[in-house]
Amino acid sequence: MRYVTFILGDETFGLEISWVQEIIRVPPLVRVPRAPDHVEGLASLRGQLLPVVSGRGRLGLPPAPPGEAARVVVLEKAGQRLGFLVDRVREVVEIPAEAIEPLGTDERSEYVGAVAKLSGGERLILLLDGFMLLGDAGNGGGPASRGGRAAQVRTAAAAEQAVDVVQWVSFRVGDEEYALDIHDVQEIVRGAGRLSRVPGLPPEVRGLFTLRQRLLPVVSLRARLGLPDRTEDAARILVARVRQDGAVHTVGLEVDAVHEVIRLPRDAVEAVPALLGAAASRAVAGVGKLNAGERLVYLLDPASLCDAAELGRLGAGAEAAQQVGGEHVVGGTVQVVVFRLAGGEFAAPIEQVQEIIRPGAITRVPRAPDWVEGVINLRGNLVPVVDLRRRLGLPTEVSGELTRIIITDSQGSRTGLVVDGVREVLKVPEAAVEEVPEMLVREVDTTGMAGVVNLEQRLVLLLNFTALLTAEERAALAGLEQMSPDYLGGEAEDLATEQGGEVEDLATDQGFDS
Repeated sequence: MRYVTFILGDETFGLEISWVQEIIRVPPLVRVPRAPDHVEGLASLRGQLLPVVSGRGRLGLPPAPPGEAARVVVLEKAGQRLGFLVDRVREVVEIPAEAIEPLGTDERSEYVGAVAKLSGGERLILLLDGFMLLGDAGNGGGPASRGGRAAQVRTAAAAEQAVDVVQWVSFRVGDEEYALDIHDVQEIVRGAGRLSRVPGLPPEVRGLFTLRQRLLPVVSLRARLGLPDRTEDAARILVARVRQDGAVHTVGLEVDAVHEVIRLPRDAVEAVPALLGAAASRAVAGVGKLNAGERLVYLLDPASLCDAAELGRLGAGAEAAQQVGGEHVVGGTVQVVVFRLAGGEFAAPIEQVQEIIRPGAITRVPRAPDWVEGVINLRGNLVPVVDLRRRLGLPTEVSGELTRIIITDSQGSRTGLVVDGVREVLKVPEAAVEEVPEMLVREVDTTGMAGVVNLEQRLVLLLNFTALLTAEERAALAGLEQMSPDYLGGEAEDLATEQGGEVEDLATDQGFDS
């Protein structure tokens, strides 16, 4: 029988070759929260998720960083796959049955059941049990399904959204604040930089730029709104959907800065006063009132900002609109907010993100769990703040310049989640969202983990904010909200972002995902 042999520490181990699908170099790995030490993380192997465990850690050997010769032995059986990290692969050898001796009860380990004695007993190979390494391969329900997890998370998030509240992406153009319906915003990127100018177009159409192999037209909102040009390049471009004449065009809208995601009750939106004229009424769909009317946001209609004929000439790639249950859906996609945490990338459905703010004064709460940072005064309301690193069992770290607090609303209770930085708003195909591999589910506490966004060269762990806390924990945090703001002594900083606080790192460089 043929065995693949490899080195771990000072010992030689063997695995029957029928278990081995292939042997690869150590791939980029994504750390999984709350994973035991022997779980190295998740990798993408030709677009398929691959859990990787440390051979040293699994077999109880002293840890050591992988060297240049380290390899990952990919095991596969009954649709279940596992990457087994070894120090060095040695060779494939033929081992006769008579050279294999089962280990006695006192000598056996969970994963080593026999030893091969070669060269007259001078060479020993410890033989691993593939069934034990993979676990109950045949009972895991088959490979993780793609796409279903996104629909589950999106449905759960939608169920928690109040029917009379709409989310908007707010931004600045000139001295005023504007917003687009969050369903019209596909993603946000940094200024396009090099644009291909197209002769004969109106001045507000700046030209074409390439985003992940797609040509998109860029429209200057300054020019469209009759404001003077910027002296420098645009800070951000909102990649938006423009629905016109039964088709959907994708277009870049050039803005000065992106602020935040805001939630507006429908009764806080008023029509544009008739005195402002017909032109303003066409461009502005309404006026949103925040903070008892002290903060006004002009709500824009993308269809009124772009001319269908212009977009057609620019080859914006219009695609037929699909209507599902009265809701506009394009190509089975889900939008997520991507953020950084302990050196890894995480995401949450955008429906679960109420707003994103910069950290300010956080008041500690006596006898609170270690993962509760305290409470903040957010526009007169107390909001409990959770250290997401601690909650997920990740190494703690001092907050930095890019640290942000994501405000999420679950069943009417708001919670702030501290993250290392917000990266971008990303639109991904539903088919790219996979369940956490069964191999990891058996070994890792996956509470709050909704799946993995698998973009082949990039893996992002998808969280479900509504499942991060138990019902008892949510009730305890809700109790903190009921405390009087006077508890903060009147000194807590108001963290509202309306005074120019911008979520600058919500955008990402053009082509980040390409």
